[in-house]
Amino acid sequence: MIGQRLKELRGKKTQAEIAEQIGISRARYSHYENGRNNPDVEIIKKLAEYYGVSIEHIIGVSEDKYDPNQLTQKEIHDIEKDLDKMINNLSNNGYSHFGGEGLDELDAETKEAIINSLRSSLIMARKLAKEKFTPKKYRK
Repeated sequence: MIGQRLKELRGKKTQAEIAEQIGISRARYSHYENGRNNPDVEIIKKLAEYYGVSIEHIIGVSEDKYDPNQLTQKEIHDIEKDLDKMINNLSNNGYSHFGGEGLDELDAETKEAIINSLRSSLIMARKLAKEKFTPKKYRK
């Protein structure tokens, strides 16, 4: 059952691509798809995160495939890329932003707090957008 779901989720990607993304060998991933072995809980979590589905969907407890609160690896990568652009703009455009100081002039703790706040905001915005634009047939 898990193997069939993994095959469906993989689509046109290769087993090697998926295995590399979640940090296992292609052979091990193949064993999961072919039903020779079942993934442990940590691997199931990684697979759910990678595919953007619920853990319940992978293990066959739920038919709900799409979980709008679960971000895919690509979405996380896109968020980090956007965050890097924002930080770069705050650091390099020559404007004072924080009480007359630029981002690079702040102490490490304050700078980290600002970056974490921006990251949280980007994640929340992405999740809200996914929820808003999820087709009705996939909503819980």
